[in-house]
Amino acid sequence: MEGPELAGDGRAAAAAVDLGAVVSGLLATPEWQTEDRSSCSILHTLALRVVVTALHRGATLHNDDPDESITVQGVRGETVVSINGTGATVDEGALLGLPAGVPWLLTA
Repeated sequence: MEGPELAGDGRAAAAAVDLGAVVSGLLATPEWQTEDRSSCSILHTLALRVVVTALHRGATLHNDDPDESITVQGVRGETVVSINGTGATVDEGALLGLPAGVPWLLTA
């Protein structure tokens, strides 16, 4: 595999990523042993940022900036994403997209 294409500022503009390997790497970090989650950024451009986050069962995430759209991709296990008090399960392989301005809560 070739290395990522870099934008003018040195950030990755395009990359092919093995999500399984990224998740395995997150589960091997010291943060995973002591925190409720472990994350890494795998792609970052001016218009898009992709972050992979591994969560322990029961850990939560919520929107910090409702002005951003998000996608949630199930890689391993399942999670529940709640919008206005209504939850939807995101299983392995499922993809959920939320537009900007929609408050959400994700529970592993």
